[in-house]
Amino acid sequence: MGNSYTIELMNLHTDIDSNSNTTSLNENEKAELNDNKLLFSLKDLEKYQDTNDVSIKNKIKELYEIWLYEQAKILFKEKINKFSKMIESQP
Repeated sequence: MGNSYTIELMNLHTDIDSNSNTTSLNENEKAELNDNKLLFSLKDLEKYQDTNDVSIKNKIKELYEIWLYEQAKILFKEKINKFSKMIESQP
């Protein structure tokens, strides 16, 4: 993407809804871009002893690759629609 982003790790945890007194576990590990930060939401982050641990690096790489793939799908869809209109063709 041509930019340098700060990487931030977030531990997924149980959320308590005070209005309904229910709890929910956010189970989706993911990567997302917010405010020029790449935020990685990981389950059981505390089990990794060190951020230099190979297993956490592999998990971050995997989530980043999934995120890039999803971003590429959005970008290509936009480009296909734009150029299809230019050449008066349907994708």
